[in-house]
Amino acid sequence: LGWVVGLRVFQGAFGALMQPATLGLLRSAFPADRLNMPIAVRSAVIAASTAAGPVVGGLIVEKADWSWVFFLNVPLGAVVLCLGAAVLRGGRADGATGRFDLVGTVVLAGALCSLVWGLTLVPDQGWSHPGTVVYLLVAAVLAGGFVWWQRRADDPLVPLRIFRSARFSVGVVTMTVMGFVMVGAPFVLVFYLQNVLGLTPARSGIQVLGLTLLMIVGAPPTAFWISRCGPRTPVVLGLTVTTVAMVALSRLDAGTGTLKMTLFFFVLGLGFSPIMIGGTKLVMSSAPVELAGVAGGMQQTAMQIGGSLGIASAGAIVASHAAAALPRHLAAADVTVPSGRAEEMVRAAAVGRPPELGVSGAAQDLLTRVSHAVFLEGMQYALLVTAAVAAVGALAGLAAGPEKTAATTPEETTGRPLDETAARTPG
Repeated sequence: LGWVVGLRVFQGAFGALMQPATLGLLRSAFPADRLNMPIAVRSAVIAASTAAGPVVGGLIVEKADWSWVFFLNVPLGAVVLCLGAAVLRGGRADGATGRFDLVGTVVLAGALCSLVWGLTLVPDQGWSHPGTVVYLLVAAVLAGGFVWWQRRADDPLVPLRIFRSARFSVGVVTMTVMGFVMVGAPFVLVFYLQNVLGLTPARSGIQVLGLTLLMIVGAPPTAFWISRCGPRTPVVLGLTVTTVAMVALSRLDAGTGTLKMTLFFFVLGLGFSPIMIGGTKLVMSSAPVELAGVAGGMQQTAMQIGGSLGIASAGAIVASHAAAALPRHLAAADVTVPSGRAEEMVRAAAVGRPPELGVSGAAQDLLTRVSHAVFLEGMQYALLVTAAVAAVGALAGLAAGPEKTAATTPEETTGRPLDETAARTPG
């Protein structure tokens, strides 16, 4: 397991080089007013990969050895490496800074590591545990130090002037909310699909295909929609639809039919496309071309932080509810847990898994029903909190302001201030 974790860290470090670069490539290749369709294509490809991953991975885990999940990526990586070597050329935007902000990088990395590590402790230890509090405080102190340094650095890693744009700031908030919902909700729903409904990994992947299918199909129409009215309305409506979908998903129970559940996932996917494309457009079109890499990094970092917050919140809500509600459910069912096995029972209930206490028959069935009931209550609360976060994001989206035309915003389309654009225009 140590090798798996270590190599995943290695993989993540180099993956972090690729994701922001893809957005930076789009921003440097297209003016801001023509970014909609390229972003939509990129989002559709991500959605297609997201759809294929759980299905293919589930089949591999069931039919072959789990290690083939990793081997499968080798030929894909080789193909993309050859394409990159053949197609991509070195380039640098006008006005790009020359020196690398090593101090800012170290401080920001420390802040993010402390934040994510502290959030990973929440589901098991809770928000008030000293270890959780210390890591989150360290993250806050380092974040403050990072802002202080960025104000004084000659070549800052993240020029704070980029946040003067309300549209950029709203885009970052939108992507954070997107990550919160897109990662936090499936974190609990996968336990529901596999432990409560008893679906296999492959069947679970197929069950959520409606979500990713709508993201793929909805990407091009969303791009045209944003071209006509700007990203604000699609983002707000997308987050509103997502809120409704999360409330609907919170009503799932052990007897929910496949058709009803698929419909809920379709509605969720219907909301995701406008959020992903509109939020990315707000971030990338509001940044000058020379800061396209920074903007792409901010978009990805916002989604990752949102996802970490989503997992921490959902996990903490379900786990704390299991610890508080399980004794009440056991007492109502007149069940006595063997001495020393209470913590094990709580862990099982926190993921909706049937407990393994050495009993069988009717007693085991009763314990399974209790575990499922406790988990479903916790899942309902977690998904309602996720819905509330999406609703707050919809309200924040209203601050993005109306779309501006390229004629009135040369800085957005060229990446240069107005006076510099006029100076470079012949005649």
